[in-house]
Amino acid sequence: MSNREPWLATILSTFLPGLGQIYSYKKVKGLLLIFLYFSLQIIAFWHIFSSTGNILIGLSFFPFIFIFLIWNLFDAFSYAKSNNSIDFEDSRKATKDPWLAMFLSRIFFGIGHFYIGKWLFGIFAVILTIICSSTSPFIAAIISPYIAYLAYTFAPNHRERSKNIAFAIALIMVILNLSS
Repeated sequence: MSNREPWLATILSTFLPGLGQIYSYKKVKGLLLIFLYFSLQIIAFWHIFSSTGNILIGLSFFPFIFIFLIWNLFDAFSYAKSNNSIDFEDSRKATKDPWLAMFLSRIFFGIGHFYIGKWLFGIFAVILTIICSSTSPFIAAIISPYIAYLAYTFAPNHRERSKNIAFAIALIMVILNLSS
């Protein structure tokens, strides 16, 4: 097995629980997590919207789903990291991790740039995102994933072979932003 990027596994799991585990060669566990995630949602919504369901039971599922989503991120990171060689982990930790920068920018725009030391661009990203969000949600939906992608590319030690993956993730973020 080849080395896997733990923060990339985490990013993938933000899109769908289980994707980070599949990326980390834990395909059965990843598929089980995907099944569990959709099952929990179906049961919750059935209880809420069905005439024979119990709305309180349905609503009680949401804290469990939230905890499941957070646990899934830690699990994806842990699985990816646990199979890596010591040399890869040492080189990954030697500088600011570009995937962590992209993950942080996915949480709040600009934080990833602050993490990698690009303070001026981080401030610019925050201001640009606030302006775009208040004037045009459509433009914000396109710009915010690009800012996350730039956090990856501006990192001092990004991996060139992964640059296309980072771009694909940014495109997925645009599609998800525009569809919601």
